[in-house]
Amino acid sequence: MATIKDLYFYPIKSFRGLRTNELYMDKMGPRLDRQWMLVDKENRSITQRTMPHLAKIGLRMADEIEIELSTPELGTSEFALEEREGDEFQVQIFKDQVPAFEVSGEVSDWLSEAVGQKVRLVRLSDTAKRSFSEEFPDGTVRFVDAKPVLVISTGSMKGLEDRLKTHMSIARFRPNIVVDQVLAHAEDNWNGFKVGSLEFKAVSACNRCKLTTVHPLTGDMGEEPLQTLSTYRQQENGITFGYYYANMGTGRVRSGDNLNLI
Repeated sequence: MATIKDLYFYPIKSFRGLRTNELYMDKMGPRLDRQWMLVDKENRSITQRTMPHLAKIGLRMADEIEIELSTPELGTSEFALEEREGDEFQVQIFKDQVPAFEVSGEVSDWLSEAVGQKVRLVRLSDTAKRSFSEEFPDGTVRFVDAKPVLVISTGSMKGLEDRLKTHMSIARFRPNIVVDQVLAHAEDNWNGFKVGSLEFKAVSACNRCKLTTVHPLTGDMGEEPLQTLSTYRQQENGITFGYYYANMGTGRVRSGDNLNLI
C-alpha cells in the first residue's frame, strides 16, 4: 500500500526546506509553506533562479515560535512567526500582485548583506487571495510557484538516480509529500487520494526549471538533473517531474500514513 515516507515544507520561498513528521494542511496547503518571500527594490519576488546562493543560508524553526537564519560570515538573525513592521503593500510573484508586509527592517538588512543587494523579507497578508486553477475556483495559495501540494514518489527518484548513476537529493525538487511503495511516476496518474479523512485531488503535472540544477546546500549550478530528465520526461509543455495536488479540507498528515487512492 502507498505510504507517506517523508514530509517537507519551505517557510521562505526558495530557501531551504524543513523535514517534519507531521504537516497540517490548512485552506492554502501545508501550513507556513512559502508564507514568506524575498523581494527586490521593486517588490518583485526573488528565487534561486536568479540568486542561487540563497541555498547557502541556513534556516531552522524553533518550537513553532520563530525562524532563525544563519550564515558562517554573519551569524544568525531571528524573527517571530507573527512579526510584522509597517503597513501592507503589494508584492509581485509571477503575474500576480498580492498584499504583504515587511517582517522586520533589521532582518531585511541582515539578508541584504547576506545576498549582496537590497532586499526585503515579506510575509503574505492574511487577506491575500491568489487562485491557482479554474477547476478550483475557491482555492488560494501562498507564495508557491503554482499549486498547493507537490507529491513525488521514491520510485520516481530511483528511476532518475538509476539513469544518473548517482544519488541526487530530493531537496532539489522541493516536494511536500514523498510517497513510498508505488511505481515510478504513479503519482502522475491518480485522480486523487485520501489520507485518513483528508482528501487530495489531482491538479496538474509539475514543470521543472533550472532551479533543480542548483545544489541545495552550496548553491552551485550544473546541467543535471534537467539534462537527463529531458531524455525521458519531456512533455508537450515542458519537462515534468512530480505532480501537484490540492487538499479539499483541513487536517493533519503524518509520516507512515497510508494513501488510499480515489
